[in-house]
Amino acid sequence: MDRRSVLALGLAAVLTGTGVRQANACAAGPMRPSFWMPETLPGYQMISDAVRDADDLAAYFWDPEETLVRLDAWTWVEQAEREFADGDVVIDVSIHTFEMAAGALLAGDWFRKRRSSDLGLESAPAPKLQFPRSSEQVRLFASANADEYSLFLVHGTMVGRVTVNGPAGDPTLPAVASWTVQQILEQVPYKGGPASTIP
Repeated sequence: MDRRSVLALGLAAVLTGTGVRQANACAAGPMRPSFWMPETLPGYQMISDAVRDADDLAAYFWDPEETLVRLDAWTWVEQAEREFADGDVVIDVSIHTFEMAAGALLAGDWFRKRRSSDLGLESAPAPKLQFPRSSEQVRLFASANADEYSLFLVHGTMVGRVTVNGPAGDPTLPAVASWTVQQILEQVPYKGGPASTIP
């Protein structure tokens, strides 16, 4: 059995052996990434707008075949990404959707670790945010380097990343990222249940 088949079986076992599929049986169907994606960000100009299928996304990784196996096992549906800019500050919003919440949780952890490893990001303090019209807090994981601050969020079948790039040492990058996440949350109704922290 080749490495790809072994990986596929292993990931399937993670999803089924722990009762994950049963736990997600009552979950609502996946939203399209556009449901979460902000159309505009006040004060910023949209400079790119992309929607990717699995092949498009896998091509961004050095091991595309393995990435495709993972995406399939995690019930990945689609990714949308938009960039907004104001001078030297660029906001990159990436949204992935999945058929199952457990797949989103596994994928979110993998996406975060891959980005941190590839770009030399380190754990950073994350803000405390809450869903509009709810007392439920949004639980976030943050990573950063000298010129990037990224917030990662998993909520149900959605995996989100907001990355802000700017001049090295710019102290406002975390605040811009937090504001962007709040803009995303403000435009969608609260769906019930807590957001999940990426482990």
